[in-house]
Amino acid sequence: PTFADAAVFPTMIFCMHSLPKFDWAEAEILGPKLAKWYAMFKSTDVGQRIFDEVQGGLSAWDERGRWDTIRGAGVRDTAEATLFDKILSGDIPST
Repeated sequence: PTFADAAVFPTMIFCMHSLPKFDWAEAEILGPKLAKWYAMFKSTDVGQRIFDEVQGGLSAWDERGRWDTIRGAGVRDTAEATLFDKILSGDIPST
C-alpha cells in the first residue's frame, strides 16, 4: 500500500459508514472503480487493521447517539425536484 492509500482509506470508511444514514445506496457512494479499490485495500492486512480501528470509533459514535443530533440523518428529501435538482441530475443541461 502507498501513503495515498493509507491517507484516503479512512475517509472512505467514514463515507461508507455515514452516508447510508442519509439514505445513500452503497453503489452511489464510491462508484465502481473506487469501490473496487476499497474492497482490494480492505482485504490487505494493513487495510483490515485501519478498517477495524476506524470502524470501532464509528461504532462507538453509533452507540452514543452521535448521529441523532444531526439534522437530516436518516431523512430523505421526498419533495418534488427543484430546478437546481434537475440540473444536478442532468435532466436540464447546465450550459
